[in-house]
Amino acid sequence: MGPPPPPDHPTSERVSVSLRSIGIPYGPVVLLRNREQLIAVRVVGSAAAGYSIEYRWESAPFSTTGFATDESGTGTTQEDRGFGVVEVGTLRFQWSRASKDSGWLYWPQGWDDLSVCSVTFPSVEEIDLENPKVYWYTQEMFK
Repeated sequence: MGPPPPPDHPTSERVSVSLRSIGIPYGPVVLLRNREQLIAVRVVGSAAAGYSIEYRWESAPFSTTGFATDESGTGTTQEDRGFGVVEVGTLRFQWSRASKDSGWLYWPQGWDDLSVCSVTFPSVEEIDLENPKVYWYTQEMFK
């Protein structure tokens, strides 16, 4: 059957996904997966009507029973010629503003095993991968 189609624009509960980008809401935790590694990303602040953001990220080994952080970091970026850069661990995304409440992460090249969770979470402590609404979207699904 497969996952339901993502919304056209991110909401506080869902990401938006296309062939080119991942739409993320600011505030909730967005969860990425690279093989057996989970990466939680949260935009914790935006300025200048969303043209710059501050973000936090944490990574953990994949587990359906909880999120046990093994690495974390913070960063800031702003649009320069239409794009900024969001770095989470070894992943590097181009980012651009969608609105004052959301933005776009562009699928990085060479990360074919990367997927994004269909739903967002209020915090890292509330990540629940046994939720029946959890689906993993890949860029390949949109080709």
